[in-house]
Amino acid sequence: MLEAYGNKIVCMRIGDETKTSKGVVRPSSKKEKPLEVEVVDSAVDGISIGDKLCIARYSGTEVFFDDKELVVVTPEDILFKIKEK
Repeated sequence: MLEAYGNKIVCMRIGDETKTSKGVVRPSSKKEKPLEVEVVDSAVDGISIGDKLCIARYSGTEVFFDDKELVVVTPEDILFKIKEK
């Protein structure tokens, strides 16, 4: 279980892997990391779990937890919040 502290936001990148026609999941190691992330936990008011954000290209700190690659960002790294229609 993760819990964000201070002004940190724990996120998971969206669209970071591709699936082949035979169903094999292949991580995108040669492509640039996607800018769209989904919030896993947040210690920042106005940012909730499940929110989708667009972050700056080279922002955040990548960490591995429970076999998942996560990125920890601050509010300054957020370009905008993606709202569903």
